[in-house]
Amino acid sequence: MAGLCIGVHLMRTLVFDGQIDRWLIVNFAFFPIRYAPGYFQLDWPTLVSPFTHTLLHGDWVHLGFNMIWLVAFGAPVAYRLGWARTIALWAITAFGAVVLHTALYFGDWVPLLGASGAVSGFLGAAARFGFRA
Repeated sequence: MAGLCIGVHLMRTLVFDGQIDRWLIVNFAFFPIRYAPGYFQLDWPTLVSPFTHTLLHGDWVHLGFNMIWLVAFGAPVAYRLGWARTIALWAITAFGAVVLHTALYFGDWVPLLGASGAVSGFLGAAARFGFRA
């Protein structure tokens, strides 16, 4: 996942122009307003943005900190779970992060970007595996 996040950010900063980058943000970042009455549409961005927002980051510092924590906590979890369950854990924790974010900021227009929610899930999983009785 770290490679995918870095690859997406490289494309956004070095290859894509501003118009394509804005299109990516509008279609793949998570906006709580999409789920508010009067705005809700069952379209592609509404379905995928609870997961794809984890691949978009605000800047290199944001990406760097997320990837440092992902490597620190994700590597032992991935080693224990295997690749398929690791991707499932990523999706579950990303979705959990947007559920909490939506509950706190329902109807907000500000996009949610970054893998912090998913990385926090990996921190929890690493703690669970590390502190077994």
